[in-house]
Amino acid sequence: MLITPEPDLASLPTVLPTITVSPTASPTAILTLSPIASVTATPTPTIIPENPYSSEEIHGFFKEYSEKYGLDVNYLRHVAVCESGFDALAINLVYAGLFQFDTRTWETFRDLTNEDPDPDLRFDAREAVKTASYLISIGKTALWPNCIP
Repeated sequence: MLITPEPDLASLPTVLPTITVSPTASPTAILTLSPIASVTATPTPTIIPENPYSSEEIHGFFKEYSEKYGLDVNYLRHVAVCESGFDALAINLVYAGLFQFDTRTWETFRDLTNEDPDPDLRFDAREAVKTASYLISIGKTALWPNCIP
């Protein structure tokens, strides 16, 4: 099956129909398309935060929080690799960070643990590892249904 890409509608001219009536005795009308100016919005760039941690530091967070919550560090790393490819700045639709938390889930569980619920903290590797480690330790593995080994 041949799949063709969707056309870029923003680059196509916008046209409106106009009706031209012939001044002759014949009651005919000619439908023509005439281009009009179109306004296209300039997309606002998404600002992606910088990762302030080295990969060694991020691995250290995995070790620290897996020990704190009694988890196998490889289990925790497996979930992060599965969810984000071990990229603290990963974004996939509404999901973000190492463990791909959506905003509502992040805010809900961060509030319950008296942690700052700011959704931008999903991109902070330390905060993401800490939160995911806690949630996995209390059995909330259903948050990652495709990545639990």
